[in-house]
Amino acid sequence: MSKEDSSSLEIGSPEWHADRRRTGWAVASEGGNLSDFARALGIKKQSAFKWASRYASDLHLSLIHISEPTLSLIHISEPTRRTPI
Repeated sequence: MSKEDSSSLEIGSPEWHADRRRTGWAVASEGGNLSDFARALGIKKQSAFKWASRYASDLHLSLIHISEPTLSLIHISEPTRRTPI
């Protein structure tokens, strides 16, 4: 949907939310982030963040690139040594 078409949608309507989700997933599939999503919608990054976190949590996580920290067994099992060996 083009920007002209999406601007004719009633804000908050199911179609309006669906259009934002389509735009968000298109941005995410290209490796974009929340700033790219906001730019594609022509809105502030803070507004994009609030909308995505409230209405599209799966998209929100994808756009902010949440990933689990990778820890080795050394990080998990080895205590900090406070005395020299």
